[in-house]
Amino acid sequence: MMVTGSDGMTRVELPIFGSFYPFMMLFAIVGIFRKLNLKFNELDIYMSLLLLGSLPTYILILPNFVHFNVMFVSILYFEYIGVIGLLDTKFMKTSFLIIMVVLLALFAKSYLVTNSAELRDGGIEVSSDIKSALDATKRFGDRDLNIVTRYDKQYYPVVLFYEKIDPHVFYKTKEQLKPADHLSYSYFGKYHFYNNLSDIKISKKNIYIVQNNIGLDTTVLSKYKHKLYGTYTLYYK
Repeated sequence: MMVTGSDGMTRVELPIFGSFYPFMMLFAIVGIFRKLNLKFNELDIYMSLLLLGSLPTYILILPNFVHFNVMFVSILYFEYIGVIGLLDTKFMKTSFLIIMVVLLALFAKSYLVTNSAELRDGGIEVSSDIKSALDATKRFGDRDLNIVTRYDKQYYPVVLFYEKIDPHVFYKTKEQLKPADHLSYSYFGKYHFYNNLSDIKISKKNIYIVQNNIGLDTTVLSKYKHKLYGTYTLYYK
């Protein structure tokens, strides 16, 4: 998760980068061993307790980036200790700084140009267009809503983010799943999540929100009325 920048969950925001590259993690390991051979000051003790205290959390749950926040602080600190300990000449420190600036420039271009364009065009993350489509379904009451996106069952946090979901309805579904399955839900309440229309038994009683431009054949919905909401299309009868 720290290397790839993805915790496997969809987000209503721009994509984020890998927080660390493998070589930076090596600096953190060096920093920890370096401190073990030196006298700990109060800050070292605090950072060590912060790191050790966060470990049980990752053993007991399936963590996401929120759970990693505390660990990030201590890892960054020990990375600093490792960098200072290994790069002991002005030339090495200058070279390292230049490399980091180049990486920052590449990241900035990716974040501000490539990824933002993909987001605008309905690409790698979730467009806010889905809110408009979800709002339009309210006039259909409690009819089943099938949401078809590239994210499949991992799309459920988006609906939880935008909709007022009765927690009892959501947890009624959650209780039926094994702990390992709690990162994805194929349905809860009237909401059903798919990544392909061929997996759905089409019914005129149901309504459908389909993500555009992901290569789906929407022929089965050709007789439905439809309305475009940016990167999503609402189909209904």
